[in-house]
Amino acid sequence: MLRKFLVGALCILAVVACSKTIDGVLKNTEALTFNLKKGTTTLPVGQWEAALKFPNKKEVKLEVTIPNQKKALEVSFKVPKGSPLPQENGSFELSSQLSGQPYDAAGSVNTTHVDSEEKWGWENCTYQAQREECYISGNQHVCRLVYYTVHGRQDVRYFDRHTTQVVHFNLMSPGNKVKNAGGFEGVEQYSNRVITHQGFCR
Repeated sequence: MLRKFLVGALCILAVVACSKTIDGVLKNTEALTFNLKKGTTTLPVGQWEAALKFPNKKEVKLEVTIPNQKKALEVSFKVPKGSPLPQENGSFELSSQLSGQPYDAAGSVNTTHVDSEEKWGWENCTYQAQREECYISGNQHVCRLVYYTVHGRQDVRYFDRHTTQVVHFNLMSPGNKVKNAGGFEGVEQYSNRVITHQGFCR
């Protein structure tokens, strides 16, 4: 009998790997001028709802929500090949010469996990079974194996993992690492189940 389990997979949500967007706040103490596909735009001094997006390993996007504007300001920073951003913990730097923006960017990712005690329970599952079906075709008696899906239950042991991820993304004028022209801080919290044992599906 061929068995196919519905496995609960652990996905440690990381900045680049799983999580695509980190919501937060951008604070800038001076007007910021960004390069867009069609010219440039300037963001006044202020505090803004913002999000940091990671569509792929080659790009980081800073999305800023501006009141009374239907479309958010979206600024793209190129990530040089061979310089991956940290996925769980670590710091990073993007120079203005390579990022495509008139600011050096530097930041950090800090991830912490808190695990619950191990628990026991049951979950639904499926597996593939086979049976022989026979029929008459002309003067012949024909038999064949047919696969079908069986729904069952299986015992599992697991624990809940609670994750908090804090991301900083600071903007500085080229060559000036002392004062930030603007800084983004985002926090994401989520929980997922980590399965440590699965019994047979039956």
